[in-house]
Amino acid sequence: MPTLRHLPATATPGDALAVIAEDCACIVDGLMAPGVLECVTAEIMPYVEVTPPETLFSGEVKGWGDDLYARVSGRSAGLN
Repeated sequence: MPTLRHLPATATPGDALAVIAEDCACIVDGLMAPGVLECVTAEIMPYVEVTPPETLFSGEVKGWGDDLYARVSGRSAGLN
């Protein structure tokens, strides 16, 4: 199963972009303070919870169909 590469919070934007260019995603560990992350999660979860999981993503994605990318995923729009 594919895995996402982890970068430290001290990584430069260039470091993250290089990994994203290769893998289409990365995880930056410790980027947000836990309190901020909890606030963001609390704010967006009501929208995520009501988004139907059957909503299909129709764009072309590198690696589409492997275990890293879901074939079906919910999309919540207009979160501002």
